[in-house]
Amino acid sequence: MAVITQLSRREVNDWLTGFDVGQLTDLEEISAGIENSNFFVNTLDQSGVQRWVLTLLEQTYSSRELMLPLNRCLLNSGLPVAAIQSNRSGESVTQCEGKPAILARRLPGVHPTNPTSSQCSAIGRFLARFHHAATKVRSHALLFNRDLNWLQRHADEVRRHLPYSDQALLRQVLAQLKSLFGRYDVTRLPTGIIHGDLFRDNVLFDERGLSGVLDFHHAGEHYLLFDIAVAANDWCTQTNGQLDPERLIALLKGYHQERVLTTEELWFLPLFMSYGAAVFWLSRLSARYPPPKTLPVALKNPEEFQAIAYERCAHFFYFDPRLLLDA
Repeated sequence: MAVITQLSRREVNDWLTGFDVGQLTDLEEISAGIENSNFFVNTLDQSGVQRWVLTLLEQTYSSRELMLPLNRCLLNSGLPVAAIQSNRSGESVTQCEGKPAILARRLPGVHPTNPTSSQCSAIGRFLARFHHAATKVRSHALLFNRDLNWLQRHADEVRRHLPYSDQALLRQVLAQLKSLFGRYDVTRLPTGIIHGDLFRDNVLFDERGLSGVLDFHHAGEHYLLFDIAVAANDWCTQTNGQLDPERLIALLKGYHQERVLTTEELWFLPLFMSYGAAVFWLSRLSARYPPPKTLPVALKNPEEFQAIAYERCAHFFYFDPRLLLDA
């Protein structure tokens, strides 16, 4: 299934009449969506062909009030994000076939499948610049909701569907994280607005480098280290779940160039990577067990993050701060 809500050319054309974007010429479903329905839309106006992405927001996001001021803030900071288009009435989120919808510029580039060290470095630099820029709209942010209580609740929901070995791993990870968040020094780690979902399928690269970062629907206030850990798990992990040290160093060096990582953040990075793995392992399991009444656009394989969670527990590592000295 490519999208949750199907749209016809007539329906999209009718919706576009509220915008000054020209006439609809092409409409294409985007098959890579997970939570929302996305479409490539081309229009033609006096200046030529305009390329857009139409998104129907199928989920209720706690970050809805943050989305627009964050988008403006990041654009003003020169970061490669897609500008959200307002209609003739100045509205950025409008109804399309009964669903809230946004129209944003389509950014160039492709999603990297096997990221290089230079791409990991670029992601680190972007993430640090994002963390700096987003401080300007922090007052709009709600707390990121995937905390220890979220983990425990979702673990209770899916546990009976898992084989014994997976249940044992889940108990081990949750015990580790309960201990982590019981520490006073963890509560003093830097916080701010995070992306929360900086996976490769939310990033575009072209021949010149990083060309776009997408999907800020899960943005919220949390530990900045969680954002780094989520990115590291996806960008710096081999197919068997093991870390790629070269890519991890590149990502952290890139970040450190823009925002200096504290000693405490480097201490707790391995445990936050376990935390990030647990969040996405459980979110993918929860999408399958029990079967939801309304399926998301696609179901991602939870075994990917099960393997990462296992590796983070089985092979604990220490990141030596001296590796950042030549950043």
